[in-house]
Amino acid sequence: MAHVVLTRAATRADTSRAHLRRVVRSIAAFRAQQVDVRR
Repeated sequence: MAHVVLTRAATRADTSRAHLRRVVRSIAAFRAQQVDVRR
């Protein structure tokens, strides 16, 4: 378990940017859906 956490921490620097982009896209899509529902 600890080894997996350490590995994730080590690879987090490389995947943080991609993950951020994914989160931003998901949030943007969610907001777009909310706007469509409101309309």
